[in-house]
Amino acid sequence: MEEKTLIIVESPTKARSIGAMLKDCTVIASQGHIRDLPQDEMGVNLDTLEPKYIIPSDKKEIVKQMKKALASASRLILATDEDREGESIAQHLVDVLKPTIPTSRMVFHEITKSAILNAFNNTREISVDMVKAQEARRVLDRLFGYSISPLLWNKLSISKLSAGRVQSPTLKLVVERELERMKYKSSSYAIIKAFFAHGNEKPFVSTLEEINGREVVFNKDFYDEITGELKPNKNVIVLSEKDASLLKDALSSASYSIEDISEKKVQKMSPEPFITSTLQQDANTRLHYSSRDTMHIAQTLYEKGYITYMRTDSPNLSADGIQAARSSVENEYGKEYLLDYSRNFESKDKNAQEAHEAIRPAIKDGRFMPPDETPLTKKEKTLYTLIYRRTIATQMKSYVKMATALLIRSKLPDGRIAYFVSRGMKIEFAGWLKAYNKEDDDENILPSLSKGDNLIFSSAEVNSLSTSPRSRYTEAGIIKKMEELGIGRPSTYATTVSSLSGKAYITKVVGTNTIAPTFLGVLLARFLDNYFASYVSYDFTAGMEKALDDIAKHNLDMKQYLKDFYKGSNGLEVSVKTNMDGIVAKEAKVLTFPGVDPKKFDIHYGKYGPYIQLGQTDYKGLPHSWLPGDVTEEKLTLIINDDRSIHEKMKSQYLFVGDSTKFNKPIYFVENGKHGPYWILGYIDNSQGAKFLSLPRGTKNTDWTLEEIEELFSLPRELGKLPGTDEVVSVAIGRYGAYVSAGKTFCSLRSGKDVLTISSEEAIRLIQEKIGKSSK
Repeated sequence: MEEKTLIIVESPTKARSIGAMLKDCTVIASQGHIRDLPQDEMGVNLDTLEPKYIIPSDKKEIVKQMKKALASASRLILATDEDREGESIAQHLVDVLKPTIPTSRMVFHEITKSAILNAFNNTREISVDMVKAQEARRVLDRLFGYSISPLLWNKLSISKLSAGRVQSPTLKLVVERELERMKYKSSSYAIIKAFFAHGNEKPFVSTLEEINGREVVFNKDFYDEITGELKPNKNVIVLSEKDASLLKDALSSASYSIEDISEKKVQKMSPEPFITSTLQQDANTRLHYSSRDTMHIAQTLYEKGYITYMRTDSPNLSADGIQAARSSVENEYGKEYLLDYSRNFESKDKNAQEAHEAIRPAIKDGRFMPPDETPLTKKEKTLYTLIYRRTIATQMKSYVKMATALLIRSKLPDGRIAYFVSRGMKIEFAGWLKAYNKEDDDENILPSLSKGDNLIFSSAEVNSLSTSPRSRYTEAGIIKKMEELGIGRPSTYATTVSSLSGKAYITKVVGTNTIAPTFLGVLLARFLDNYFASYVSYDFTAGMEKALDDIAKHNLDMKQYLKDFYKGSNGLEVSVKTNMDGIVAKEAKVLTFPGVDPKKFDIHYGKYGPYIQLGQTDYKGLPHSWLPGDVTEEKLTLIINDDRSIHEKMKSQYLFVGDSTKFNKPIYFVENGKHGPYWILGYIDNSQGAKFLSLPRGTKNTDWTLEEIEELFSLPRELGKLPGTDEVVSVAIGRYGAYVSAGKTFCSLRSGKDVLTISSEEAIRLIQEKIGKSSK
């Protein structure tokens, strides 16, 4: 009987690519995981700490199709990705399909014919330890998130909040940088740049660096990057703008000569091939791709057979990869740019996950396909080009630059001796920059001069500068920091940053490539750091990753590790119970910021955002456009005073109803409006605007409590769907009174109070009656 081989992969694209190479086999896609933990519960048995897997409803038909294909097969090969995730998918397939035919695992780093044929002929068993490591990660994530998140909902009164094993320490990084920036005290200083000429040469620029043996402050190296203060034991001169201007005026009468010339040859080898984190960083910095977009495009390139597997910690290149890169260098740039030896790389991280290759172009017909020969889309080709050029650069010679420094001696009219310095850089051999950078990068060529040459003063300028705190993280920066601290793994970086953004804990700063925490992000990070400090510490999180690595290497018992983590004497279960009993909710919602006196500005976070509590019933919401870094005492004072003056003005014109705690805004009543009486929510004259709502017909302002008016401003309210349709039934108030609606059908309500009390059944009945009458 002829053998029929069934191969299961994850995606349809991968199935098509491999199916074209193994025409005698049936290749189908599982569409990712075919079973998972339930989404509406923890999904972990808290007695045994074992996962409760289910087959999601959208995967049942796929499972049915795979079982049908399996029934006519005599051999099953599981060709999921060669990492813990792929190993786990393979195990789930075995557990669900329960094959009775020979079953094995097929792994490969690239989807090319030679790699696929080699993998097909050299299958292996599923790695039980890798499966355990993946399962432990899922259980840890669920224990962490589903144990702590309900506590957040209870104490912070915000149901959408969530904690995450990797997500929370990453958020802490972003928040700490923002608060650090707020503590920073900027220092001001001035620098002097002078322009000198020699003979007929074009004038060149030089910077004043020393006066009478004391260095002049001219860059941030003299200031502490955290505090902004001048570093101790620095015998330097800090020029004020006035000092610099007086000195500038004296320069035209001084003498100048070359006291010293230094030249230094600088050589630098190319960077390593891409691993997951460095690909995300470079794509963000050079191409402005988000980490999520980068991984999505890379996944497509891999499945189409253009690059090797894109989730890897290893910079290692195979012998074939090195040879293909060397051939590309020789073909494109010539032997003069090719290294004299084959260069390979080892991971600096001893805990690097599975031993994949680096991310490089796939080998087709013994070579890397040049970007211009590929039929890729614009974004795919751009990322492929980045990977292609980075890879071939690894086999190219170092670039060689000549760094030149001119020390210019000046004798000032008052007898003081000053020194100016000019720095130049000339590329003598571009080396790998030919492939991976602009050839003229960093060039600044100085004129040819000799010691003792006199110079002619041309002009000078004073630049007033101030120090600034360390910049906010970019996506590339936060990923680099996560990698440095051991938070998460390459496969988690993109999803972690994307998740923080999607949950509104961080946001991209308008007009920049940087990210900042939101007020919600600060609240969450502060809460977790205050009450679960050990669980969001960077060392603890990195230790969890090492534990997962040890489980994968059969060096740690999975069950005992999970038991210690959750049920230990200082485990998560005890910590959550202690905090549920001990945390005072009101105190947990207080926000404090560097430089802001909490006794003067009582800032809290409520259901609708951050606000200043001005009294028992007086509140002021912070502008929605603000980031935490915008909070200063000066700005807080301005918005409070501005609103107080508007408030007094509006109280003289309208009836003040009260302060809404729900919206953190005042409510006023207007008796004689153009279209009848109405309420105003907020201040008319400020940048946050105000909302207007007509008083329901047949009622008076005094018929309504403040809480009921708040509910009216929350309308429209959905009551359900009209039976047999997708039309939403809702209740609202318009210019002509209260009504219910569904699609284009509207029904007025007789009583204004009905808008708050009408049931779904009654509203649907009114709509159906209206439709019935109109159809007659």
